[in-house]
Amino acid sequence: MGYQVRFADRTGPRTLVKLMTDGLLLRELEGDPLLERYDTLILDEAHERNLNVDFLLGVCRRLVERRPELRVIVTSATIETRRFAEFFSGAPVIDVEGRSFPVEVRYPAARRGGGGRGALAAGGGRRGPRRTARHSQGIDGDALVLPARRAQIAETREHLERAGSRDWDVFPL
Repeated sequence: MGYQVRFADRTGPRTLVKLMTDGLLLRELEGDPLLERYDTLILDEAHERNLNVDFLLGVCRRLVERRPELRVIVTSATIETRRFAEFFSGAPVIDVEGRSFPVEVRYPAARRGGGGRGALAAGGGRRGPRRTARHSQGIDGDALVLPARRAQIAETREHLERAGSRDWDVFPL
């Protein structure tokens, strides 16, 4: 397995599965309009509609007409399967049941000079930094913090590390 992003290509002659962005796949179309290097294309998160994805869906539909052996798999957690199946001439639909977890979204008050707002979603099973306050409010579980900027992510991580609690794991993404 390999991947290709804007400035890095970690693929080689023996790569069987290649992960890439929609923009890079569009660029490959310039030199290989039939995408003959591939026998299967997976368009993941198709519900995140943007110009690239919409264009690729149209291209894939035409490619399947010209290359019947090409397999196109369109995935999404929230896709309108009937409409996509019709768009691809009655393609089969595979439903995979998932689980839902209760999530409570809270927006912290904006700080002076901080700009922007992050979100805190709590659910799951591990207690977070304000265990006593959260627990007294009936909140128990994991916390997913989504700061708006990279600097806020670093600041949040540093704050949590300084707090010294061992009741949580911090995974900046």
